[in-house]
Amino acid sequence: MVYHQNKISSTILYHIYTLLILLTGLTAYGQDAPTDDSLFSESPHIFIANDDFRLIWVKEGIRQEEIDRQGSDSAATRLLGFSPYTHYRYTQSDQYYPSYAFTDINRFVAISDIHGNYTNYKHFLRAHGVIDDQDNWAYGDGHLIVLGDIMDRGTGVTEALWLTFKLEDQALRAGGRVHFLAGNHESMILYADLRYVHQRYDRAADLMQVPFKAWFGHHSILGQWLRRRPVMITINNSLFVHAGISSKFLQQNYTIDEVNHAFREKLFTLDSLVSVPDKRLDLLRFSDGPLWYRGYFKDAPDPVPTIDSTLQIFDVDRIIIGHTPDGSVRTMHGHKVIAIDSYIQRGEQGEVLLYNQGVYYRGFRDGTKIALDKLP
Repeated sequence: MVYHQNKISSTILYHIYTLLILLTGLTAYGQDAPTDDSLFSESPHIFIANDDFRLIWVKEGIRQEEIDRQGSDSAATRLLGFSPYTHYRYTQSDQYYPSYAFTDINRFVAISDIHGNYTNYKHFLRAHGVIDDQDNWAYGDGHLIVLGDIMDRGTGVTEALWLTFKLEDQALRAGGRVHFLAGNHESMILYADLRYVHQRYDRAADLMQVPFKAWFGHHSILGQWLRRRPVMITINNSLFVHAGISSKFLQQNYTIDEVNHAFREKLFTLDSLVSVPDKRLDLLRFSDGPLWYRGYFKDAPDPVPTIDSTLQIFDVDRIIIGHTPDGSVRTMHGHKVIAIDSYIQRGEQGEVLLYNQGVYYRGFRDGTKIALDKLP
């Protein structure tokens, strides 16, 4: 679609184009099946404009926009069901993650690689008591770990992000915690690598008149929040990381704090996957880094020496990862690794990892559970 801005305003032309779609069923995608834009919606995205917040969304195929002026949250509360502004400001402060080590945690639920399957994500959280039937935090002082990759592939990315954002705020108020760790697909979005974005978001971006990249840019609440994602944390005696820890990573002698700081203050501030002169820093972004490594799996050389070194260096008993899918939550390499990517992204599939009073479980979609293989 070409906007002839020298002849007619983009706003008028946009409404003409929308009307043509509604009348003729034409789409902007050539060979794609016709789309009825009157049924098309996209949840609000909030952009930061000085002290004000600009909300843009799509309702029944029509672009909507409102502004929450300084001190107001009326539009956000009405549209999202909660006010995000106080928590957003908190996530930008040093108090947000003063430490990446959490001890004496009695229970947690860990889930990974949601990939936009908002319905399945929400179903698992309800089934295992993390949220109530109104999608509010119901897990008390428990912890929820989202082990990366909410982004890409599916059609419910925005909704899954806002749910996680809201639960993070509610959990903190209840004495619990939500940990949404960065995965490789979060990093891809921040670097504007959009290869795995579902095509519905192309249409949504057109209707919103905001490029998809800007949805998660430096001037959006979700974009700023994504840039604050930790990459590694420890809970009790377990290390959580999206993909894994390679021998090349260990050779760099990184601490967990250094890794999280490097991503937050340096790598996630980049707008594209440009070359980084610091080779120690650059290693974090690629196949030997904690967001991409797949060396624990069958086609790789024996990873046990690297795993043992990782456990010793970070003073933990096991590593809990997502990233590489299988049909179930499972232990690997003598129970030293728990892999939890279990195809949550695929329809009504998947499992979650549960921990309660020292015992690990596989949690199923119907809310039942069975003990995981015996762990030390």
